[in-house]
Amino acid sequence: MKTVSVLALIALAGAAQATIELRADPLSSAPSYVDRAVVYSGIPGPYNAFPAAGGSLGFDDYSSTMANPVEGLTQMRFVGGVTNALETARFEFYSTAGILINSFNVQFPQGGAFIWTITLGAPIDIPQNGIMQIVATGNSTGRWFLTGVAPTVGTNSNSFGGANGGALFHAFELTTPTPGALAVLGLGGLAIGRRRR
Repeated sequence: MKTVSVLALIALAGAAQATIELRADPLSSAPSYVDRAVVYSGIPGPYNAFPAAGGSLGFDDYSSTMANPVEGLTQMRFVGGVTNALETARFEFYSTAGILINSFNVQFPQGGAFIWTITLGAPIDIPQNGIMQIVATGNSTGRWFLTGVAPTVGTNSNSFGGANGGALFHAFELTTPTPGALAVLGLGGLAIGRRRR
């Protein structure tokens, strides 16, 4: 298991750089979360993959279990990776109408196929139901693995994205803070606000 911190630019109007933590786990592992609610999961293996490519590595729709139409993504996982160390991929989130809602770039510290856990230093808003696309940027190449197991949290249309006539789904997982974690964050902000007065 390897944990590395890198900088990535969050593609929000007026946003500054935020630290992103990356963790690479073997394809046979099942990393766990603390203080996060899994709102979409299509991560179980076994996995299938096409050869490494440049540009779009794939796209797939998701219907999450988020309580609100838009919520902050704090952590996600996907199965795959870039071919060589220091190559970059962009993660894009679209509405179901195909309107780009948010994106962020990640420069990977190593090449190869892993279950990558990406923890965002600052949450970004994503739609409750939408489309996720991964793009290898510049001269980067990579792969986004697929799985034959239907999502276990949330749903996915087997006629959109995926492969083999809907028999395979792109392997990814989205998480947001749990309600308890949000309450703690709110109390922390309230305490800081009172301390400044």
